[in-house]
This record gives sequence, structure tokens and C-alpha cells, in this order.
Amino acid sequence: MQSTLYESLDDSARKFPQNNAIDFYGRRLSYSQLKSYADRFASLLTSLGVKKGDRVAMCVRNCPQFLFALYGSSRIGAILVPINPEYEEREISNVLSDCQPRILVCEREHDPERELTVLHTDPDSLINGGRDELLERLEAVESQKKGAEVTPDDVALVMYTSGTAKDPKGVMLTHRNVLANAQSGSAWCRKSHEDRSLAVLPFSHVLGLVESLCGSILCGSEVVILKKFSTKEACDAIEREKCTICTGVPPIFVAISRDENHDLSSLRVCFVGGASMKTQDIEAFERRVGCELLEGYGLTESAAQLTITPPRRAKHGSVGVPVPGVTFRVVDDQGSDLGSGETGELFFRGPQIMKGYWMNDKDSERALRDGWLHTEDLGYCDEEGYIYLVGRKDEIINVSGYKVLPEEVEGVLRENKKVREACATKSRDEEGREIVKAFVVSEGASERELIDWCRERIAGYKCPARIEFVDRIPKSASGKLLRREMR
Repeated sequence: MQSTLYESLDDSARKFPQNNAIDFYGRRLSYSQLKSYADRFASLLTSLGVKKGDRVAMCVRNCPQFLFALYGSSRIGAILVPINPEYEEREISNVLSDCQPRILVCEREHDPERELTVLHTDPDSLINGGRDELLERLEAVESQKKGAEVTPDDVALVMYTSGTAKDPKGVMLTHRNVLANAQSGSAWCRKSHEDRSLAVLPFSHVLGLVESLCGSILCGSEVVILKKFSTKEACDAIEREKCTICTGVPPIFVAISRDENHDLSSLRVCFVGGASMKTQDIEAFERRVGCELLEGYGLTESAAQLTITPPRRAKHGSVGVPVPGVTFRVVDDQGSDLGSGETGELFFRGPQIMKGYWMNDKDSERALRDGWLHTEDLGYCDEEGYIYLVGRKDEIINVSGYKVLPEEVEGVLRENKKVREACATKSRDEEGREIVKAFVVSEGASERELIDWCRERIAGYKCPARIEFVDRIPKSASGKLLRREMR
């Protein structure tokens, strides 16, 4: 079994040297070519003084250059820091300030506040033959002949958490963490060198990086890369390249299910994660495409998935069962284990659980206690071990001592045909008491009408005391409501 990310590429390059590793809008690289570029990237880093443990920040859209950096950094023990290219300049600066990289690879111009080497790259250069600073420098160096001594427990990635947390933190993922999930996810769907995986999630997103990319390279599969998701480009790629696997978040599969102009029958299995997906949307996708859509649950802190729906054994509303090697507990506020059907905080333990947060011992100790990852997600399990998510522990609304889950309020509001989107969060009344407030994107509804609608369907204390109508509700890249931004 491979122990580092680079070894997983090296192994596939030895087994399948001439097989396609990457398809990027028709430009293909074999496994031997991909390994050569990774080796050259390792050489370039060494020539720039990068050593084991140094950080290499990567702020680009999905492209082959990302793979060169990921596996090249792995070879010499450098730590890759993927940064969402959709971030604003301030957000990028905050990440750079926190992780202190030696190298920044980016598409657009940035003005880092600290001294570091900036390498510019253009994702389109491999398609149109345009000038690319990074590729030119790679062509000018010889392949790295010898890498550093890298162990499975060395940090491979620092990935910054999504906006669902108040202050995004850098999650340290080791080679063991990443490969544990890459292997379990691939085994779950029997991925092999004959598969073609469509990569539409950003590689700066843990699900896109670990499942779409690392899991495919591990198996010698071909990765069909899109710079970012668009329904037409995704469906074009599935039809043209006969893709067999796709990993995404709910909005991606909802959009694909509505396409009527492409042959998508090559897909044999798809994974959805990042946020909960409505049962009717899952069923609509499966009817349209003809393959099963497996739902899962995981965190950046767990290198993606902790649970996946067993093939052909889905339960509506459940995120499945723990993947092999993972154990879990459902725990009450006093730390006692709860039985099936009882709601509490979900704790997980397994080989994919993070090493900790970058330069943040306080939050690391809070999240990792007694060998368990404390997720702060609320849920329960049934008698067969299927897990159901309920909400976030820190987003519960306390109304006169009664606990209100925002997801329940939102679900009732969305049942109204005039409501397109809804977000419930905690607020305060004039006397400082905690109340439920809802933000709604609506077509013609009034505040009184929606409050009365809720009162007919849920207990009075759960009903919104106030409703504010908005044009949009912010969501993370995976489709999660950013409730904190609405408070």
C-alpha cells in the first residue's frame, strides 16, 4: 500500500505508464508524463530553496498544473496549501499570513504582504499553447532524481475550512489521512484504471481534491478536469469522454438532472456530499441519468467522507454508514453515549482524522479529545447504524429554554410555494430574549402569511418571530447555508 501521495502517483505511473491520467478540454497527459511534470516541479521547488515542511500555496482554478504542484510538493515533503481562487484579495492575504508559504502559484496578480516567490500560471496555456511562466520554468529543469524522506504521518496538505466556521482554520491533513479516504472511497465504488472520473468540484475543496483527484490517481483512473462547473461543459464532458464517475455537491447534480440534451448513460455511480440533498432531487437525478447517487457526510477535518450510503441500500434522509475503519458515537451534553434514535453530537475516530489545526493548539485540543473528532454536528443513528444529520450544535436557537433546530423551521418555510429559499437563525427581541428570525427569498408572500403558515405546522415557540425578505441567501461552495452571515 502506498504511504505518500507521491508514491500513489509513482505506483500508477509504473503500472499504467501510457494510460491517460488527465484530460483537460481535449489535452491529454499520460501517467508517465504526469509523473515527469511532478518530478520537475519537485526539482523547481528544490532550486528555489524549498525544504521539507515548507508551504507551497496554490491559488488556481482546476488544471493540470495543480497536479504537478500537489505531487511534486509531496515528493520533497513540502506542504501544499490549496486556496480557493474565488476568494477576495483580503481572504487570500489572510490565508497567506496564516500559513506563511515560501511559494505562491497563482493565476492573477497578487500583492502579498510578506516576501515570497510568486509563480504565475495560466490554466488555458496547456490548451491554447500560450505562454505560461510555470510551465516554462518546469521545462528548464531536470526531473528530480531523489526525493526527501517522507512518512505517512507527515503533513501533506493544509486546507482552510469553509465559511461555516466564524474564523476559517487551516486543517493539517497527513498523507495517511488523505490516502485512507482516497482508498476507501475508491473501494466503495470499485474504481479502477478503466474508469474516467469527472472532476468538477474545486481542488481547493476537500471533496474535490481527495475523491475526484487523489482517489482517481491512486487507481490509475483518468481524471477529466473542468476549470469550474457549468452544466453544459459537465454534460459535454460526460458524453464526449464517457465518464463513469462524478463527485459533486447538490446544486451540481440538480443542474445535471435538468439537462435533456446529452447522453449521460456512461455514468455508473456518483457521489454527493458537502450539504444535504433533498430525496426528490436524488430520485430525479437517478431517473434522468440511470445510475445511483450515493450520499455521504464528512468534513475538511476528516479529509472528506466519514460515511457513505451503501450501494442499492439507501435510506431516505440518511447519509449512510461509516466507511471501513471509522467508528462513531452519539453523545449528549454530559459526554454519555446515546442509543439509537436519540439525538446528540457526533464523534468520529478513524485513520482520516486530521492531525490538528495549523498553529492553533487551542482549537485542535477542543476538536480532538480522547482520540475522537468532536464534529459539533448533531445527529442520530438507527438500529442498523445508518446516520441522520439534524443540525449544528452551535446554531441551535434557545427560545425560553426550548431548543429549536433552524433546519426544521427552514424546511417548513420551503414547503410554501411562494418561498424559494429560507434561512433561520437566532436573534434577540427588544428585551434581549433569544428568538427565531428567518430570512426568506419569496415571490409575493407577506411576513404575517408565512408566520401563520408555520404556526399551523410546528409548535409556536419554533415559529419565526420575525421574517426579513432578501434577494439572496449566501451559501458556501458546497451549498451550505452561511447562517452566521445572516445574523
